[in-house]
Amino acid sequence: MEFPDGVVLNVPLRGRFVSRSPFELRGGWIWRGGERLIRVSLIPLPRFYRRRTSDGIPMHRVAKLHGRDCLATTLLSACWRWAQGKACKFCAIQVYGERDPLVRKSAEQLVEVARAAVEEGVAKHLLITTGTLASPDRGAGMLAETVRRIREKVDLPTEVHLEPPEDPESLERLREAGVDTVGIHLEFYDEARRREICPGKAEVSREKYFESWREAVEIFGRWQVHSFLLVGLGESDESLVEGTRALLRMGVFPRLVPFRPTPGTPLAEASPPDPSRLERLFLRMEEEFRRAGALSARVKSGCARCRACGLDALLRSPA
Repeated sequence: MEFPDGVVLNVPLRGRFVSRSPFELRGGWIWRGGERLIRVSLIPLPRFYRRRTSDGIPMHRVAKLHGRDCLATTLLSACWRWAQGKACKFCAIQVYGERDPLVRKSAEQLVEVARAAVEEGVAKHLLITTGTLASPDRGAGMLAETVRRIREKVDLPTEVHLEPPEDPESLERLREAGVDTVGIHLEFYDEARRREICPGKAEVSREKYFESWREAVEIFGRWQVHSFLLVGLGESDESLVEGTRALLRMGVFPRLVPFRPTPGTPLAEASPPDPSRLERLFLRMEEEFRRAGALSARVKSGCARCRACGLDALLRSPA
């Protein structure tokens, strides 16, 4: 959904909380009851959604358009943390993976879809997420090989997401393969909430995240590394402010992402954060981002460039 001032937002359509929303989209306007609030436009479905790959897979199952121009995919819809019985409680990666036989996308499929999206003019950058592997590189090698094969055929700035690998050489290999930006997601700066909500990922210390962020900033540059900080799962405002400031000082782009409950997960019946809290947080943190120079226009690819799912959607790019 795009607003007149160019702000793009990803609007949730699933989950019980959606039916409780006081807002309605009708006739190109957002309404609240009988009050017409603001005109918006829906980003049209890309034409490549109607096409198939050479092995017969519908292209929209291989990768989807996020926001205005980000082509996104999950390379492997399975995660070691689920196998451990320690999955993040908000995560639906394996819920969706169990419903879809295309658990692992191939580089060949992604090349075809990326080329179609670029030729159509709808994709300007690429995001590849994955479930975590048990290997010491946490999937970096798999991601690097896939990105290398895509970038040989299609010129798309690319971001990948992964847990902190055990050695910095894994991050170097990602850069050499053609990765431009990386997401290494702590999820919570509040350690108690991190251990409660992300029992597997919390086994990786916060110090290890800081170490990986520092290494990644050295390799990819300031603002080409980011981390999600979730809002709405019991963390305090002060932990979000403290975490945001710590990341900004390092040149890591903090992404304050409102929690959205997903059907099929342990937190499916939870409620998203109150909008008044999000507004308060944004107003409190806006100047911190500006003072640090952390603006999406300086990010090459991925979530921090797309912005459609986080509070940074409201940050204006420099003129």
